Amino acid sequence: MYAAVRRQIQATLDEISEAGLFKHERLLDSAQQSHVESNHRRLLNFCSNNYLGFVALKLNTRPRKTLGFQTPTAPLQKAIASTS
Repeated sequence: MYAAVRRQIQATLDEISEAGLFKHERLLDSAQQSHVESNHRRLLNFCSNNYLGFVALKLNTRPRKTLGFQTPTAPLQKAIASTS
């Protein structure tokens, strides 16, 4: 059932990889601090912003008292809908 979707995703990943844009995540063997352990090596940790999309989703879908307990995206969606 998902074979066609799987092939499309794999083709997209292959294109990204061939373009040199695929990012391999390093597995950590320690907690995130200024230095981390990975593959039996002590490394300086430069944190990425991979979590920002998750945080933005959480913040933008949380109802706000200042917005009459609407989410921040609700007034924006209403404004966009009124222009079409």
